[in-house]
Amino acid sequence: MKELPLWARPKAERELKDVIYEMLEDYTEGDRPVGRDARAVLKELGTPEEIAAQYYEHRRHTKKKIKMNTKKTIRLIVRIVFILSMALVVFGILILATGLSSNMLPILLGAILALGVILANMFLPMPDGQIREKRARR
Repeated sequence: MKELPLWARPKAERELKDVIYEMLEDYTEGDRPVGRDARAVLKELGTPEEIAAQYYEHRRHTKKKIKMNTKKTIRLIVRIVFILSMALVVFGILILATGLSSNMLPILLGAILALGVILANMFLPMPDGQIREKRARR
């Protein structure tokens, strides 16, 4: 734990204890562990520096996956809202064209949503693939 920053220690300690207990259980095959079993498991885990490096790598990988999933979710929501806004605009135009109503509310609401989506796309970060393509073109 000394190899990790203070903010990471409580969570890392819980996770490491879980891993050690699982490894002890597998190592002893259900028997009661003794001191030499614990030493063997700790030796198999590696040095404290190696364990800390593995923890940092695992944490970095997990954060990256969460960030990617969040971006995908936001983009999906933006697409759905854009499709709904276009459907509202088309629906409003059809109602006006057929003379069923003179209400402009669906067209206005759809246009406002579409404008919001366009503005959101302007300020959302680009997906990593598009950034790499732009850099490659330069």
